[in-house]
Amino acid sequence: MLLAGFAVAAPAFAQQTGEQRGLDDIVVTARRVEERLQVAPVAVTALSAATLEQRQVSNLTEVVRFAPNVQFSTAASGTTGASSVFIRGIGQADFITTTEPGVGVYVDGVYLARVTGAALDLADVERVEVLRGPQGTLYGRNTIGGAVNVVTKRPRDRLEGELRLTGGNQGRFEGRATISGPLGDGVSGRLSVLGRTDSGYGRNLVSQPGISSQMGRARDLGARVQLRIEPSDRFSIDLSGDYLRHRGTPSPHTLVAFRSSPTSIAYNALPGVVPIGPQYLNPRPDLDAVQLSAPMRDTLDVYGGALTATYELDAVTLKSISAYRHQDGQSGQDFDGTPAAFLDQLVDSRQWQFSQELQASGKALEGRLDWIVGGYYFEEDGRFDSFVSLSSLPATILTNNHSKSLAFYGQASYEIVPRLRLTLGGRYTDEKKSLDGITTLFGPIALVPPTDRSDKFRNFSPKVGLDYRVTDDLLVYGSVTRGFRSGGFNGRPFSLADLTPFSAEKVTSYEAGFKSELFGRLLRFNMAGFYNDYKDIQLTAVSSSGGASIVLTGNAASAEIYGFEAEIEARPVRMLKLFGSVGYMKNDLVEKAGFTFGATELPTAPKWTLSFGGQYDVPLSDAFDLSFGADVSHTSSFTPQFDPSPAARIPAYSLVNGRITLANKDDRWSLMLFVKNLFDKRYRTYAQTMGSQDATTAWFGPSRRIGIQAALAF
Repeated sequence: MLLAGFAVAAPAFAQQTGEQRGLDDIVVTARRVEERLQVAPVAVTALSAATLEQRQVSNLTEVVRFAPNVQFSTAASGTTGASSVFIRGIGQADFITTTEPGVGVYVDGVYLARVTGAALDLADVERVEVLRGPQGTLYGRNTIGGAVNVVTKRPRDRLEGELRLTGGNQGRFEGRATISGPLGDGVSGRLSVLGRTDSGYGRNLVSQPGISSQMGRARDLGARVQLRIEPSDRFSIDLSGDYLRHRGTPSPHTLVAFRSSPTSIAYNALPGVVPIGPQYLNPRPDLDAVQLSAPMRDTLDVYGGALTATYELDAVTLKSISAYRHQDGQSGQDFDGTPAAFLDQLVDSRQWQFSQELQASGKALEGRLDWIVGGYYFEEDGRFDSFVSLSSLPATILTNNHSKSLAFYGQASYEIVPRLRLTLGGRYTDEKKSLDGITTLFGPIALVPPTDRSDKFRNFSPKVGLDYRVTDDLLVYGSVTRGFRSGGFNGRPFSLADLTPFSAEKVTSYEAGFKSELFGRLLRFNMAGFYNDYKDIQLTAVSSSGGASIVLTGNAASAEIYGFEAEIEARPVRMLKLFGSVGYMKNDLVEKAGFTFGATELPTAPKWTLSFGGQYDVPLSDAFDLSFGADVSHTSSFTPQFDPSPAARIPAYSLVNGRITLANKDDRWSLMLFVKNLFDKRYRTYAQTMGSQDATTAWFGPSRRIGIQAALAF
C-alpha cells in the first residue's frame, strides 16, 4: 500500500521539490559515533528535541507512542519512576534487583542498571534514540532486546536560556528552567531545574494515615548541572551531576474480574483476611472509587554523576566515561485490588552502581575502514526488601545482591567495494553475581535462613552485517547478531530449593531492511524485517521438586519471534509535515519440560503497534505562526505476564492527542494549548490474576489531560 502510494504521490512530490524545503537531517549516535540516521544500517527511531516538544513527550514512557514494536510499563513496579522496556517482545517486567532488564537505557553513554529510576524526565534533552534488536557489540550488558539512548543538551559557549510553565486539570503545574553559557576561557556550563505537582487521576476510598488518597499523585523536584572544559581544540572534559526527588502514589488499580472457586475460598479462610468477593468488583472501573489496603506509597530519590574525557588524535579518538549512580525508593502495591489484607506489598529498595568505559575509535585505509574498540567495567550493589501481607502472618523477604562485570568489545566496518560495506563485531563478557544473606520469614518462622549464593557467567556475542548504498538516497542492509542476558538467582525464595540458579538467556537475531529518502528529501521511508531465535528465556514459572510444586525463576521456555517495522515522514507541502509508523510482531512460545505457566505467547508483545499524525503551520503575519498538531497511537491486545486467564489480558486501545501552538517567527516565545487522551480512554497498563484465575487486578493509565504551556527563550 505504501509503495503504491509513492507511485501516486510522485508527481505531486516532484512538483514541490524545487520550491519546498525538505525534511531536516537527523543525527544519531546509534553506533557510538555521530552520523545521519539514513546512513546507519540499524533499525532505530530517533526523536529530536523539537519533535519531543511538538508532540508533548515529557517522559521516557511516552516514547512508546512513536516507536514500533516497543512497549513501556511502570505499573508492575509500583513507582512511576520505573520503566520496564520491551522491544520486539524481549524485556523484563520484574523490577527486583536480582533480575536484569532486557533493554538497556543509556544517558550520555552511561548505562542505568535498574528499571527503577529509568523512567527519565525528558527535560533539556537533545534527542532520544530507540535501537531495536540486540546491541551488545557497542552498548554492552543486557541489551538483548535493544537499547534506549538519551542524549542531553550540552553547555554552549554563548549565553542562552529557556523557561517553560505548564498548567492543567488534575492539579497539574510544572516549571522548567535552563540557563547555559560561558564561565571562563574554555569553560562553559549548563543548569536545568524542574518542579512539578500533580494531583493524579484516581482516588482510594480506604483511608491511610499520612498517605494521600489521590492515586497517580506526584511531587517532583529535579536538577541537572553540566560543565564543559576544553583545554585545547583536541581535548575536552564533560562533568555532569543530576538529582531527582519524587514523592507520590502509584497509579490506580482495582479488582476487575472475580470467579468463585475452591482456591478463592481457601484464600478467604486464611486467618485475618478480609474476604475477597464480587462485592469489590469494579469491571467498568471508576478510578475515583478504588479500595486498596496496601500502603499507597511511591517515593524515589535518584542521583548520580559522570565524567567524560575525549581526546582527538590525528586518526584516533580516545574516550573515557566514568559514572556513579545511587537510588533509594519505597513503593506500595495492592495486588488483590481490594480492602482485603492479602497480597499487599511494600518494597524498600536501594542500589548503587559504578561504571568505567575506555574507548578508542577512528578511520583507516583512506576512510574505507571505520573501527571502534573498548573495555567496560561495571559494579553494582542492591538491596530489595519485600514486606507482603498474606494473612495475619506477614511474609518478609530480605534480598542483598552484588554484581561485577568486565567486558571487551570491538566493531569494524570496511568498504569492500564502492558503496558495499562489511561490518564485523563482538563482545566478550565475564560477570559474577552473588546473594549475600538472603532471608525469607513467614511471621517469626524462617523459611529461608540467611544464605549466600554466587555464580559466574561468560559469553561472547558476535555480529556480522552487510550494507549497500544503492543510490545516495537508498540504503539496504542485513545483519546477524547474537545477544545475551546474564543469569542469576531467584530473589523471592520460600524455601532453600527455590534458590536454584538460572542460566543466561540468548537470542540470535536476523534483520534486513532499507532506508530511503525520495522526491528531493520530501519523503523518508524506512523499513526492517526481523526473526529472533530466543533461547533459555528467564521466566517466573511453576516447577516441580520431589513431587511438590514450587514457584521460581528459571530458563523456562524458548520462542521464535518475527515481524517487521516501517516508519515514514513526509512534507508534501511546506506548511504540512506528516509521520507514521507500523509494527507487526508474532511469536511462537514453547515451554520447557518441568515448567508450567499456561500461556502460549510472550508477555508485553502486542501483534500490532501503530501511530500516525502531523503538524500544519499557518503563517499569521510576518511575526507570528499558528500550528495545529495531532497524533494517534494504537496498541493491539496482549498479555502483560505469563497468565492463562483471559481477564488478565490487556485489551486493544487507541490514544489521541492534540495541540495548538502560537509562536513568533524567531522561536523566542510560544503558547501551546494541548490535550492528551482526548477521548478519555480507560486503558490498562498492567494486570495480574491470583489463585487459579480467581481474581484479576488491573492498573490503568492517565485519563484525559488538558493544559496550557508558555515558553520563553533567549
